Amino acid sequence: MKKYHWPVWMVGMLLTFSACTQAAPEGPDDTDKIAPLIILAYDEQDVSIAQGENLDLLRGITGLDNVEGNITARIVIDVGNFDPEVPGTYTIRYTLQDQAGNDAIPVTRTITVRQTRVYPEPPIFTGTITDEQPVPAAPACFPGAWYHKVFSARDAWRGLEGILTLPAVQIKRYDGAFDETLAVDPHVKNLDNPSIYIGGHALAESDVGLSFMGTCLGLSCRLPGYQLSRSSMAFRPFWRYIAKDNLDEGSYADHDNLYGVSCYSQGGGFSNCWGNWHSMDSRYYYLPGDTIRMILHSPKPHFMQLQIEVLAISDWPESVALRAQHGWLPPENFFSPLFAAPGHGTDQPAEYKRVNAIDQVGNEGRPAIDTTSAVTQAVWHEMYLYRDIDGVKHRVPFHAGRYAVMNCPLEDRFTLREEGVDTRLGGSVIDIHPASSDFIPSASLPAVKPLREDDH
Repeated sequence: MKKYHWPVWMVGMLLTFSACTQAAPEGPDDTDKIAPLIILAYDEQDVSIAQGENLDLLRGITGLDNVEGNITARIVIDVGNFDPEVPGTYTIRYTLQDQAGNDAIPVTRTITVRQTRVYPEPPIFTGTITDEQPVPAAPACFPGAWYHKVFSARDAWRGLEGILTLPAVQIKRYDGAFDETLAVDPHVKNLDNPSIYIGGHALAESDVGLSFMGTCLGLSCRLPGYQLSRSSMAFRPFWRYIAKDNLDEGSYADHDNLYGVSCYSQGGGFSNCWGNWHSMDSRYYYLPGDTIRMILHSPKPHFMQLQIEVLAISDWPESVALRAQHGWLPPENFFSPLFAAPGHGTDQPAEYKRVNAIDQVGNEGRPAIDTTSAVTQAVWHEMYLYRDIDGVKHRVPFHAGRYAVMNCPLEDRFTLREEGVDTRLGGSVIDIHPASSDFIPSASLPAVKPLREDDH
């Protein structure tokens, strides 16, 4: 976008001249051939606002004329299709003419409206769905990780959401010696990597959610040339999708320094793509004990979006201390870009899933590696599938009567608990403990609190 900057000396001369000038003439001045100036403050040329936020479109704008002085009030604003209620990037154009008919060089401002409103909760439907497909059989485990997965039948589902309190993490497998007294050693590369995600499959597969990733540390969070922690330190959003078109592939720089997407060929003309938000943005570091609403929905045909709504910030001492130590910002609601998802948002039947996992670096397709790492007290308070019923989108509880279960590779290394959640609404407490079948919940973790007063 082309911008115009006027030298300070020129502005100064105009201000001095206008201050010494008497009242502006009432009619056009045929001898005045000098065009007025529109001055837009440097830090106002590109503005970001929240969805629905009011913005004074004359903020940071000044109109000056050599004869009339300050004529800001006569600036004409062309807003184009600007709508602060609709996320997107808009260009505002400013023009100005003095009484002599001289036109200023037009100036433009870019306004980005950030999406801040999460998808509203549809009503809950607990009745019978007459044409609902039966629960599918669970396939054989795919090797390479420790994971608990539940998945639906392929049916007229239109999305998925769940309310989740993030689990406690103990990582005990690294690429080198590590401090065994720490739950997570930030200075050594971890080889076990917790993740919690949901996904859908219409014509191709998509996964979205949170993976334990590297973060900035301390002063590096606020200085140029920051460095990431060697180890994963916080849950951060990701979105993975398989598609032929609209891949959105590119680096941070290609996406306004907000996010990056890398893709590789999947065969058959499809690409497998993985998106991550910028690792520097601590607003989207989620920690054990945070309670969030995770949403996967289709805003338009053949596209999907991950949304994360923060419901409660963790009061677990370790998480509170970690945020304070490194100066991380309080967690905020997250919105991924829309990504390609063939078949979603149409009448195409789709299958949906939720997964709790300990992924293992470089081990996909191989037998899961024994480990003493553990991920405990992941609380899915509620879980819903979306479905159109009588022309209205509803949340349908994603409970045990609607999903098949996989605990891989060993059934007894997973504990599924019910305390503090409503299983009728898809609630479940999940512990992954690969080292032993004998699991006792940690006394140091707070008890699971019911999400709603009438839970039982």
